[in-house]
Amino acid sequence: MIQQVIDAHRGVDEAKKEAARIIHEAKLARARAIRAAREQEVEQLKLADALGTNRENLRLWEKVLDKK
Repeated sequence: MIQQVIDAHRGVDEAKKEAARIIHEAKLARARAIRAAREQEVEQLKLADALGTNRENLRLWEKVLDKK
């Protein structure tokens, strides 16, 4: 009887450790996903800025060429 209780507690302890490991992995995956999304957002902002700069340069060149 006592051995069964001890074994049951071991099972609970192992289940707790496994649950903690799974939670930890989930938190790491969430952090990686957030980091990737932020990096993608930064890249999109850089591309949008470059596109805006290119459009502005094109407008300026059009003005220069129209004056000629």
